[in-house]
Amino acid sequence: MRYALVANDVMVEYPYTTSKLRLAHKNVGFPKNIPEETLALYGVMPVSVADEPAHDAETQVTSLDPTPSLADGSWTRGWTVRSLTSAELAAKVADKSAGVRSSRDELLAATDWEAIRALEALYLADTPLGIYRKALRDLPASADFPDTPMPTR
Repeated sequence: MRYALVANDVMVEYPYTTSKLRLAHKNVGFPKNIPEETLALYGVMPVSVADEPAHDAETQVTSLDPTPSLADGSWTRGWTVRSLTSAELAAKVADKSAGVRSSRDELLAATDWEAIRALEALYLADTPLGIYRKALRDLPASADFPDTPMPTR
């Protein structure tokens, strides 16, 4: 739990800890877990965090307010919503673009062997290179595999 030191509904220090309270009041024998009612007697008030507000994550960003404010009798840290700057928007688009390109590159690489096979069948089938590559592919199917000698070009 976070606390603030408050005097007359004005925040004096945030964050404030029970250790600081004990140091400030050395003559008081506080229990290990100080009840909130006792903390309140010394101006130590609990601070909650408001729920993060809805926002458009594509064009806006939220940040937690650094200091709490008093609202409806309790101290709460709120949120600020701001629009992304043009530089932040450009960086976000660049990051997203890089991710899409990376995914695309992986998908292309996964189908390269199919494209190569199709091109070989179309353009290399009856050429010396095509005949050599076919012999390499067929090597494991030969009768004396794995003792089969490697094909030569």
